[in-house]
Amino acid sequence: MEDAKRNSNSLEVITNPVTGEIVRVLESTPEVFRFEFVLLPHGTVAAPHQHTVPQTIAARIGTLHASVEGTHHVLEPDKSVIIEAGQTHDQWNPADTEVWAMEEFRPAARMHDFFRVLFGMARDGLTDAKGVPRPLLASALFAEFSDSIRPGRRFDRILLGALRPLARLAGSHRVIQSYLRGTGQPTEAPPATAPLAA
Repeated sequence: MEDAKRNSNSLEVITNPVTGEIVRVLESTPEVFRFEFVLLPHGTVAAPHQHTVPQTIAARIGTLHASVEGTHHVLEPDKSVIIEAGQTHDQWNPADTEVWAMEEFRPAARMHDFFRVLFGMARDGLTDAKGVPRPLLASALFAEFSDSIRPGRRFDRILLGALRPLARLAGSHRVIQSYLRGTGQPTEAPPATAPLAA
């Protein structure tokens, strides 16, 4: 996909019905991937993970909880946290109301495509109830995006690395490529429960 700035008339919205995440892309260039992030009530990201580039999270509405290297952060409106490259982190919303935040990766790495692929797999039933892909698909997913993201737990990194040859033999990499080409299983994304902030 060609990276380009998004304008207010063509904002892309990517949803994950399993985890309750909604991403509204505000800017996507090689230098920066910036988006509005909505986490539905009791939603959580799929699993602890690490990025190869820094990430900034700033809460806007509601209270977002994040764990960074084992430290619990409670992000209320106008509070932010910077997650350095290689730091294991997690995010969740324990409340009965939505949480809205602004997030940014600088440089962008390939996080835009990663969200498209992972959320597409979740919509198509290729993840478990927590939004984690099946092991062979997870191995292929993290192999494809190793320049941008990796599992946060050392055990998971070792396991998925060991599964990589089997995942390739099973054709799991072709599933990931189908989502990158936009030819993954056809689905209709569920609408957001409320309008996203401008």
